[in-house]
Amino acid sequence: MKDRDKLLQLSPDLQAVALRHVGSLVEAAHHLHHEIKTGQLTQEMRGALLGLCEFNLVDACKVLGYEADLAAELEQRHGEIRAANIRIRELEHQIGGSRPTDGLKELMQRLRENVCRWWKQDGFGHVHDFSLGGYGACKIELSCMLFGPDDRHGDTPVTAQQRYAEWLAALPYDLYRDPRENEPDVLDTPRNRELLVELITSRFPSARITAWRNRPANQGNDSWELFQIDVYIYNLSEMEEPGSSCTPNDGS
Repeated sequence: MKDRDKLLQLSPDLQAVALRHVGSLVEAAHHLHHEIKTGQLTQEMRGALLGLCEFNLVDACKVLGYEADLAAELEQRHGEIRAANIRIRELEHQIGGSRPTDGLKELMQRLRENVCRWWKQDGFGHVHDFSLGGYGACKIELSCMLFGPDDRHGDTPVTAQQRYAEWLAALPYDLYRDPRENEPDVLDTPRNRELLVELITSRFPSARITAWRNRPANQGNDSWELFQIDVYIYNLSEMEEPGSSCTPNDGS
């Protein structure tokens, strides 16, 4: 028997992961087909759906041991290395070029606070990590845990809990509530990914989502929940509040 005719031997775990990625790929492709067929495909939806197809196809290729060509090509296209020299020059320009960089720490703190405030108001409430990458891009890890905009452990817990319930009811995402837990989870579905891509890129046009972190939402492993989104933002000025300048304070 030729090597190409041999059956793949997948462990139960690898089979489940492969089916998950292929299932998400099929759902995204089916949605794309429907949007094209009905003439409803927008440029934004085109990017979101094709991006979902790409991400899930690459993940499936890795699980099935077929990643050499496709994954390498996408890695080269989406990787940070391709932007190294350009981003270094852009960062120098954004932080003022010849101006003193003593205020860089304060600048990054301000940008972090802006991102945290945005994710607390428009997202889910908590930013795991915020750091400046080696190529001038800013790496952000957005938590998908439903913390909400208010502190439910503060001085007004009853009011905060009521506001939290109203906030949950207004969320446009598909949620899953485990009876053993207090808060629901954000399901990892093509629809939720589309909504989150739109939310993130509408606020940060240069943003690139590099990873969707998920885990089983229940003991049956028939649904998955998102717990983190890894994002790179390549234009630091997008993290400023409108009307602000993305330069360090030079003390003047």
